[in-house]
Amino acid sequence: MDPTSPPGGGIFYNVTKDGMRYLNKRRREMRINRARARFEKIEAARANPNIYQFLKWLYDQEPVLERCGEAYPVAVYEAPDDQRRDVESILVDLTVRDSTKGWLVHNAKHRKNLELVGRSLHNRTTFTMQEMVTNGQLGLKCSTGSYFDGLDTCDALERELLEKVSHLEGSDERSFERFLRKLPLRSRLHREIQDPLRSGFGRSVAVSISTLIAFHFDGDTRLMMRKRSPLTAAHPNLFHVIPSFMFQPATTALRDEFSVRNNIYREYLEELFDRAEPEQGADDPSYFYGDANLQYLQNLMARGAVELYLTGVAVNLLSLRPDICTLLHVRTDEWYQHHSGRFSEQGKFQLCDEFSSRIDSLDEDIRGVVYRSADEEVVAHNPIRAHTVVPPGAGALWLGIDALRSGIVHSPGEP
Repeated sequence: MDPTSPPGGGIFYNVTKDGMRYLNKRRREMRINRARARFEKIEAARANPNIYQFLKWLYDQEPVLERCGEAYPVAVYEAPDDQRRDVESILVDLTVRDSTKGWLVHNAKHRKNLELVGRSLHNRTTFTMQEMVTNGQLGLKCSTGSYFDGLDTCDALERELLEKVSHLEGSDERSFERFLRKLPLRSRLHREIQDPLRSGFGRSVAVSISTLIAFHFDGDTRLMMRKRSPLTAAHPNLFHVIPSFMFQPATTALRDEFSVRNNIYREYLEELFDRAEPEQGADDPSYFYGDANLQYLQNLMARGAVELYLTGVAVNLLSLRPDICTLLHVRTDEWYQHHSGRFSEQGKFQLCDEFSSRIDSLDEDIRGVVYRSADEEVVAHNPIRAHTVVPPGAGALWLGIDALRSGIVHSPGEP
């Protein structure tokens, strides 16, 4: 029997309103199942090592991240020493736009499939990259866009590549050239834009922020990472630094919200302590500054026990979107002990639902990656691979590790 036929039906079934509702329901279920199968295929494609060699070949003039012989799908641009302690120095200017049309690349299929399978999407304003400046100083010239436009013009590039990975038959130049011809969105972008990593022309290049928290615990320095929830719209089940988020206003005070530090403080509370977002239309960008967990952090900063650094920019080579990378360096055991719940429930970690589970006890996973002075030791003892970490998360992690080893950031002693 046709799977769309109702129980007891047949070739002479008289289609009634109830029958049509049944048919529409079954068709929708079939579309949802196909979309879920497509997402599973896309995520499984990340394990193909040829993808990362292809991206390294395609962007061979860029600083593609490599550690211990493995190429990651991200280009990293390290912040100059004189910008490290000024996280706002990465922001050159902001041009507010009402709307943009005439995208060079655009495909809404990925977003619509996300909505079809029930992923939570909110079309909020985003801060977008118009141009990345890398000559001497590192900076982003920004504009405004929308989350949906970012999905349709940037994440669509990632989806296209991962969906077509079966056409990538080898790791030689001829295989890479043939594969590129199978990617019409990316091919067009490269034809029209000389430097798509530094130019946001023709797309809504939404900027994100990835902050690595380095903290002391039991004689070690730990680097906070955790696996993302399987239900997130982007990069489910991959490891990421915490907090990591879209750079966007949460209130109507757009200019005041155009601040790296302000966004990090807000998302620090939302992602580590599950603080709720403000109501739509709220106009006070400092609404969360009275939160006890933020005040505790700022008190540690005032004592010199915590400092926030700019480490660079990481461009995801799959989606060609940049992340501003920062390091929140906690130089005292006090911070983790205070939030672990070991001594008090007050101020205890409570991760938001973007991550795989909440912290109900002193959880080994929240302690993250153990800092070591040698790359080989870090990789050997932690799940840090090109296909297991969100690309900008890998960039933020390694930029943070390099900063800890440098003289600019006061490096902790080796355990």
